[in-house]
Amino acid sequence: MSQLSIQPLKFALTGCGRIARDVHIPVLGRMPGVQLVAVADPREEAREAARQVAPGCAVFHRQDEMLDAVEADAVIVAAPSAEHAALACQAFARRKHVYLEKPIATSLEDARQVVAAWRKAGVVAMPGFNYRFHPLVRELRQLLDTNRIGALLAARTTFSIMACDPASWRASRARGGGALLDLASHHVDLIRFVFRREIAGVHASVRSIRAEDDCVAVQLHLQDGLVVQSIFSECGSEIDCFEVFGENGSLGFDRYSSERVEYAGAAHGPARVQRLLNRVGSFVPGSGWLRKVRAPLHEPCYEASLAHFISVIRGEAPLECDLLDGYESIAVIAAAEESARAGTFVACERGIPVDF
Repeated sequence: MSQLSIQPLKFALTGCGRIARDVHIPVLGRMPGVQLVAVADPREEAREAARQVAPGCAVFHRQDEMLDAVEADAVIVAAPSAEHAALACQAFARRKHVYLEKPIATSLEDARQVVAAWRKAGVVAMPGFNYRFHPLVRELRQLLDTNRIGALLAARTTFSIMACDPASWRASRARGGGALLDLASHHVDLIRFVFRREIAGVHASVRSIRAEDDCVAVQLHLQDGLVVQSIFSECGSEIDCFEVFGENGSLGFDRYSSERVEYAGAAHGPARVQRLLNRVGSFVPGSGWLRKVRAPLHEPCYEASLAHFISVIRGEAPLECDLLDGYESIAVIAAAEESARAGTFVACERGIPVDF
């Protein structure tokens, strides 16, 4: 048994915003053999809020001060997206394991630097693609693996959230905001994960409704020709849907309301009746509906994702998702941004150049 599995695994956390206070800190507090020893954030109000949910932790203004002052095995980087690359590289330089919230960077160049620093450090690093670990996503992937709906014809996804505060970093592309970086980065990874295929190219359009680049429509062309149509919005209602259409029916879910992946067979004969029953059932709240409404951040995938990261550090499991997956997501986002500017189809860059 390794030393890390005998001693408590010590975590430091950078960025004390809502996701850290509502998810990361409580999740770490529930996990056995894990200790959150320090947090850091340049904003005084965020530091004070973190003190309330993480009493006893050392609190710092900057990550470098924190890592120089405390002994930590791993770092969670949950700062605004534009800071992810620099903070991750800083932690890698100190040979810390890193759980890096998505996106891993806001440009391809910075993403390459992150991957290079991780490889040099030789530590465990995982992007915060927590939805890979959601039960609905896992169920959908398994059903597709069993050829539940036959040959695939098309797919569509929608990820929409309420409008953010205009003063938030999410309202500015330069600070890492916008629907592509903030929302599409998740679905790009899910598309690669669920279909087990790479994205060959994209055609995208971007609009600014309430904030910069907060409404996006994308056609993602997979390597085998399958097309996924996606809409991402930071100025709409709360929706997170994934639908797949095949020759023998369709599969889909809405993460906010579905209790299971819903199957609809071909719409004729008895299958038409079953499809109607499925649709009616989708309006009947399940056992987890009220909890989802009351606490949208109370998703099992957050804890499952961090638990997997910890298991990998302890040598108990192989890593399912690494920074190369984070890089592939950024490559698709970069192609989508180029497509929106040029008004044409853009092929996605694949893999890290050899000089990195």
